[in-house]
Amino acid sequence: MESDIASQIKTTIHAMIYNMRKYLLHVLIISFVFLVPTIIHSAEEERGMAVIPVSPTGHQVRGNQWLFVIGINTYLEWSRLNTAVNDAKTVRDVLLKRYHFDKHHLLELYDEAATRSNILAKLRYLANRVGLHDSL
Repeated sequence: MESDIASQIKTTIHAMIYNMRKYLLHVLIISFVFLVPTIIHSAEEERGMAVIPVSPTGHQVRGNQWLFVIGINTYLEWSRLNTAVNDAKTVRDVLLKRYHFDKHHLLELYDEAATRSNILAKLRYLANRVGLHDSL
């Protein structure tokens, strides 16, 4: 009797974790896209006009805008996600095109490349390169 209850609790917890993990990525992506801390005034590049990033207060953004994108569909101990990598790449494309993030300040890790050691290595890389006025 007691082991049946423990088994049911364990199954319920695993189902909750799976659903939370599935929706957490979408919440993070949506939050990041719609709550980007800068508003960009875009100009048509073909006219030779410069793109000037502007903060919500109206001040010009100083420094570089770094983008670190991680997307993982396949986990070792959890069931496979279907759209995490594609969603991460879509957010990357929106930020590069619409919000004028610089592709030269872009770091990406997907699926098998997104290991703990690779993520930590990229974070160390960023810690050594992101400047005082940069955004990440």
